[in-house]
Amino acid sequence: DTLSYLWKEDSPVQMASNLSIPNMILEDFSTETCNVKTTTGEYSCLSLGLTLRRASSPYVLTEYVPYSMIVIISWAPFWLKQKDTLARIGITLVTLFMASAKAADINESLPNVAYTKAIDVWTGWCVMFIFTAFVVCVVINWLGENEKESTLVKADAVARWKNASLTLKIDYVARLAFPLMFILFNIVYWSIY
Repeated sequence: DTLSYLWKEDSPVQMASNLSIPNMILEDFSTETCNVKTTTGEYSCLSLGLTLRRASSPYVLTEYVPYSMIVIISWAPFWLKQKDTLARIGITLVTLFMASAKAADINESLPNVAYTKAIDVWTGWCVMFIFTAFVVCVVINWLGENEKESTLVKADAVARWKNASLTLKIDYVARLAFPLMFILFNIVYWSIY
């Protein structure tokens, strides 16, 4: 006689309500009946496949929100006076070091895998945003035009734009472009991951 295993038709798998894996959510499962051939014969077996999804809420509060705050801080130099070169470059450098250290900390806490994780994409793009802000600050410093921004304090935006130096125009564009690009990145990122 041969012993054959079969799954029940109705609810083949029952799980305790308190059964859980930390930071994981069971989305689905599949059952199969199989036969295994070994050197001693062929045996019936049952197979259970589990589909798990990582719970993102702990990561949003501990990784994504602080990283977003670091990126936003890196835009502060675009609002500082251009003559404050040390503060402008210092802020972007400190945020770049903070972001790099946080990325290393995140990678240390997660298992090594052979593929790119969603958090790797996030940290990579955030570091790129901060590095680009640093490069913009260096370029503004290199161009070296230290004209006063407040020559037309009460003038409208168009008049300020027309009378602004190249470095001020770069600051004006950066004040708008960096947040818009970061918002666009977030829309794309959260729709994919």
